[in-house]
This record gives sequence, C-alpha cells and structure tokens, in this order.
Amino acid sequence: MELYKTIIKFSEIKLKTRDAHKLRGFFGNLFREKSPLLHNHFDENKFLYKYPLVQYKVVDNVPMIVGLGEGAELLLDLFLKIKFLKIDKEQYPVYEKNIMNSIDLIGVNQNLVEYNFCNLWIALNQDNFKIYKQLKGTESKEDFLKKILQSNILSFYKGVGLWASEKIMVKGHFDENGNLVTSGTNDIQVVAGENWYSLGNGNGFVGSNTEDFIEDAGWVRLRELSLSYTLPKSIVEYTPFSNVILTFTGRNLWLSTKYTGVDPETNLMGAYSAQGLDYFNMPGVRSYNFSITVDF
Repeated sequence: MELYKTIIKFSEIKLKTRDAHKLRGFFGNLFREKSPLLHNHFDENKFLYKYPLVQYKVVDNVPMIVGLGEGAELLLDLFLKIKFLKIDKEQYPVYEKNIMNSIDLIGVNQNLVEYNFCNLWIALNQDNFKIYKQLKGTESKEDFLKKILQSNILSFYKGVGLWASEKIMVKGHFDENGNLVTSGTNDIQVVAGENWYSLGNGNGFVGSNTEDFIEDAGWVRLRELSLSYTLPKSIVEYTPFSNVILTFTGRNLWLSTKYTGVDPETNLMGAYSAQGLDYFNMPGVRSYNFSITVDF
C-alpha cells in the first residue's frame, strides 16, 4: 500500500520534547475551522474516533508536524499560512520552515525490518505501570510490553486503512523500567485482525473507559479570594457619597492536584450527563475583578 506523507519542520525553533502536545493545542485552535483532522474534534464537541492523520512532534528539540494520507494533503494547504508558533506565553516568529513530501510503501514484509524510536517510547502510564511492577519475572513483563507495542502498530495500520491478513511478528527487548532496547528478541505473534487491537481498548481511541485511561482527579483549589476596603469617613466626607467600598476578587488563583490533564474539573461534554472526560479540553479560566461600591 502506498501512503502519502508530508512533514513540516521548524528547524530554527527549539522546544522540549514534552512541548509536543502544546503544538497540537496551538495549531488545533489556530486552524480549528479548517479540518477536524488537526484536533480530532467536531464542532459539536464530539470526538473524531480515528487514528490521528496529523501528528505533532518534537524530535531533537525541533518542532514538526507530520501528515499521513488525507492529513498530508491538508498540511500542503496550510504550509504558507503558518507565520508563527505560540507555546505557553512565548511567541516564535517563523522565518524558516522546511516541507518534505514522500510516498512510502507500507505493509507486511517477509523479512524483519529494524526501526528506531526518535523519542522515548512511553509504554506505561500511571495505572498500567502498577500492573507492570506487580508482574513476576522478566518474561511476563516483556510479554506485557509486547502487547502494548503490538497494539500501537495495529492502531497505525487501521488508521491508514491497511488490513494485514498475515500475522505480524514483533521482536524487541525491554529493560526493567520498560524501555525498549536494541538487543534480545521477542517472537510473540499477533493476528492483525484481532478486534481488541483494531477496534477496542487496545488502540487508545475507541472502546470503553478502562484503567489504562483513568486516573485520580482529586484536587484542592483556591476557588475565589475577595478583599474589600472601606474608605475612611475622613476621605468620604469630601465626596458626594456616604460610603465607598473598594473590592478586589480573584478566581481560580491556585490549584494542587496529581492529575496530569489540563484541569480535573474540565469536562468534554459540557453540561451533559457524562462526566470526567478530558480530551483536547480547555482549562478553567483565571480571572481578576475590581469593583467600587458607593452609597449616596
């Protein structure tokens, strides 16, 4: 199968690897009306349940956007419209950007092909790491990690429209912390058509809410702080007022939580009955108000 691919690099801008999700937020908002492929949302706050055909990455500190298939064509259209990047509160003017187009062949090969991860492969999250640590023996831990890696590959296959009728063999070796290393072998085979990987919880985009995607959202928040000051009579008597009160109010000034998302109170579905869904959500707004109350 031929897969059309476009990569846009911003070589002069240096970011940290963890800033990749901020790239997604910036471009998703900047071109929100252009296509749901940029942020995997529809206008009605509904998910676009499919493998992301536009991905945001930071490799060797260089931010880039990768488009696959339909996403590759979309990036060609947006290339000249990108004038700056804004990460957190800092704006980076774009003086130079590189674009690369290619047609890649993907499919099942009878020979083993070696790949390297450009960034660290994050296999374990807060919950499945606990399961991983409780497993006994190196073999059971490696089997656990192999299944995660296999589900990643099959999610990609399904996302680009490739159906492999043959079995896929993945070879790899993992250290005690779950990192993939280049020595050792893994001969576990997986059938590409297995529903758990292609349509269910294994791909991370559709399926039910399993422990892989659930975390503690407990929090302590300074919701509102209000300070008022009443002007003394010695000052008020020179005004047409009998009383003057100055008030400063701040909302959402401080938050303490172990939750890794944008805000433990945010909810994708708004006022809908479904609660606790965090996917491209916006955090709560911090606001400051100043008011004057006068009596005649």
